Amino acid sequence: MPNAQLEYYAEPLMVEISGNYSYLNVSVVAPPKPTKAIFLFHDLAGRADDFIPLAPHLAHLGYRVVMIDFPGRGKSAWLNDADYTLRMYVDVFLSLIKAHGLQQNAALGQGWGAMMTLLFESVIGQPFQQMYLCDLPMQWSYGSDNTSKLWAKLTAVHADTAENFNIQADKILPPDLVGRSDFLSLAGERMRLIDGKYGLSLDPAIFENIQKTNEKVYDLASALKKCRSPIWLLQGTHSAMTLNEGRHTFDPTKIRQTEILRGSNASWQREYLLLLALGVVVIGMQDGL
Repeated sequence: MPNAQLEYYAEPLMVEISGNYSYLNVSVVAPPKPTKAIFLFHDLAGRADDFIPLAPHLAHLGYRVVMIDFPGRGKSAWLNDADYTLRMYVDVFLSLIKAHGLQQNAALGQGWGAMMTLLFESVIGQPFQQMYLCDLPMQWSYGSDNTSKLWAKLTAVHADTAENFNIQADKILPPDLVGRSDFLSLAGERMRLIDGKYGLSLDPAIFENIQKTNEKVYDLASALKKCRSPIWLLQGTHSAMTLNEGRHTFDPTKIRQTEILRGSNASWQREYLLLLALGVVVIGMQDGL
């Protein structure tokens, strides 16, 4: 429906977390009277508007596109340190799909958001029509995720000007970081003026809490095998392991894979990521017919 007029709107969600109701920012792009929804889940340090370049294209495919700032990101409320738990993210997702789910639902997760998408799939009654997971590691721990640690360092940057923010961010990133220019560009995109200073709208407590389980390893390969929904993996240089390596074997009729240059710390304004994601969504839609 390329000529359909799209609606853009925010629809805040109030979710009970540890006995208190917290504000969550939810952004929606949708065609008239959609019958299917797709939920977009950002990475650990991301925000809903990371997906602004992608969302209208998905809406033109007929989806109600639902993007959320998870707690402690973007315009959503910050929580107490101890409240950033997996159980909290599940509660947020269940409230989100209850409010915005339709007859058919799909999901796309990027990096850490791909991990959360797998978690969410395990708690819903009806499987997703399709799942699109960008740079999903086969195993993950905060202790081994150097890019997450870099985002944690960037939360301490509060600059008088946007230029000074970029200068300080440039000093933090290692010179030999793979995809360094993409990372720096994405940090600049996520920068906002907050209380008179330029920085990331990102709660440092997110990282303080996760550091307490620094060495806990999440086995995503095991979660993939248990998943009920059809899956497309978009695996890039940040992915810990591809499907064809190591001890992992998967049903090729259920889990399909394509390769990308880089996904976790790349902007959706980059055409190599945007076009490939749109291509696999179109194929996924055809598979579901």
